[in-house]
Formats: sequence, C-alpha cells, structure tokens
Amino acid sequence: MLAGLRPTREIGAAQAMAEWHKEVLPGAAVSTAARQHDFLCRSADTYFHAVGTCKSGTDMAAVTDLQLRVRGVDGLRVADASVTPSLPAGNTERDVR
Repeated sequence: MLAGLRPTREIGAAQAMAEWHKEVLPGAAVSTAARQHDFLCRSADTYFHAVGTCKSGTDMAAVTDLQLRVRGVDGLRVADASVTPSLPAGNTERDVR
C-alpha cells in the first residue's frame, strides 16, 4: 500500500487533475515515509462486510451445530453474523469508531 500511495498522490496532484481533485486524506502533512506508513496502519480497513466466518452444520468442519452451539465448549453459542448462512444485501457492521 505504501508503494502505491506515492504514485497515486502524484497522479492526483497532476495539473490535468486539478479541476477534479483535492487531496483530503492523508493530507499534505503526511509527507514522510514514516508518516505515510503510520497513516496506512491506522486507516487500512476492509470494504466488505464479513459474515459467515463460523461454519454451522453437522459435519466435522462445522464450528457450531444447527442450534449454534459451539462444538467442544459447553454452554457457549454463537449468535452473530459469523453464522449467517447466506450473505445479506445490506450492511452487517456497526461503525464503532
């Protein structure tokens, strides 16, 4: 990502882009490689909404059974988007930042 940041900023700063482009983030103050690295580490995130990461089912690869009980852990169930059987059309995350 750091290797891609420099050329992206150069393209955005080109005279041909002046009418359409104004850099908002990371901003002019983020000019050294160390500051760019820090910015990327703090701001990198996924765009997708992870769901279905905890397989439920009856086979040995399933983390939960069909009642969402975690295999091998008594008294624990999974009750969140990690056991969603199919992808929903809407956002599954709440931004807590």
